[in-house]
Amino acid sequence: MCGLNLRAYPNPDSQQIHRMARLVAAREPDVVLLQECKRGWLEPVCEPAGLDGVHAHHVAPDTPRSAYPPDGTAIAVRAPLRIERAWRIPPEDFLPKTVQEQLFEEPPHDLEPLPDRLAQRYSGRSLLAEIHGGSQPFVAGSFHATPGTSTVGGARVHERKPFFHGAVALHLAQLDQPFVFAIDANEPLTESADSVGFHWADGRSGVEKFRALLGLEPIHRGRDLFREWHHGSGLVAASPDLLVPTYAPGPDFQRRFDSIWATPDFTVDDFVTELADVVAAGGDHAMLVADLRLRPVGAAA
Repeated sequence: MCGLNLRAYPNPDSQQIHRMARLVAAREPDVVLLQECKRGWLEPVCEPAGLDGVHAHHVAPDTPRSAYPPDGTAIAVRAPLRIERAWRIPPEDFLPKTVQEQLFEEPPHDLEPLPDRLAQRYSGRSLLAEIHGGSQPFVAGSFHATPGTSTVGGARVHERKPFFHGAVALHLAQLDQPFVFAIDANEPLTESADSVGFHWADGRSGVEKFRALLGLEPIHRGRDLFREWHHGSGLVAASPDLLVPTYAPGPDFQRRFDSIWATPDFTVDDFVTELADVVAAGGDHAMLVADLRLRPVGAAA
């Protein structure tokens, strides 16, 4: 399984997607979970790797393409796996009122309404698919959070950022099936073997929504596969505040913004983080490669 942000911005050259596609194809993955995937990029990734896929902008709920930015998330699989159905988290599920009903925090004093353009952006970057053809059906997800410093729909994201994480966490918590997801979360800020720190300090409104999705004890059944692999393999952390960089635009800015999570139905046989090769191909986020096994129905954990 591969997770990869394809780097739609800024200004990729015309051959970048084909270089990235060759990196994916070389891994011969059964499942690929993509972020920053432009609508026209899915086919160039799928064709050399022998995959069939779906883009978030092409599934329900129906929305005019003009409502989205050019990029979204995508999911692709290799036969005999097949995508039985796919869906986005609806824009209204990201509204502060909706998220606050189940993940309540005292709202910040400067919280403003969520612009429709930002709600659509969140939805277009939150794709799920039910996958059949393996030992049992499972759900795969691909998510991409928006930085708090971004401006969307004429408004700065700022205090609206955590509502993406909260809505995704709530959706995952409702799933009964085994699931696996990859995310470019633009979080965390810091981490160690037994801690996670976010850009929102403890006590700031929104931090509990980050924890609900990405904390050591999230509200959903998934667990952070690299963290588990790192602990079980005795790997050495990159620094006291970072297990491994997946986004490193400079020596003074290194973060593990990208991760793969899965329910206990999946076991991890190997986990590789490929950053240097992706950067050489024109990308800026590591490709995450997880060798997973899904237990058959009824098998003991």
